[in-house]
Amino acid sequence: MNALENDKYMDKHDKAQQKILEADERKQDIHHFNVTDESGFDNYIVAYVLKAEYPNGSQYAIGVYSKGDYKDMNAHAKRHTERTGHRCWDMECTIQIN
Repeated sequence: MNALENDKYMDKHDKAQQKILEADERKQDIHHFNVTDESGFDNYIVAYVLKAEYPNGSQYAIGVYSKGDYKDMNAHAKRHTERTGHRCWDMECTIQIN
């Protein structure tokens, strides 16, 4: 590989790495807070569960997202509804990290 080919390769590699870092930063945009509950545990995060509903009314989860992934979650919901016809919505929830 000559120097020019190497530079082109590194440019593509650097751009790919940058996209990965940006995606990781969005995923880390999770609301975190410390609240001690009656059992003495703390360290909770807020996450968004994307749910869908079968025509018979039963529900199932199709993804868990952070606040930074909200646009991705909405796009996933739209694609899922177009593909299956199942209604989708998100539910904000807290998850305890032990």
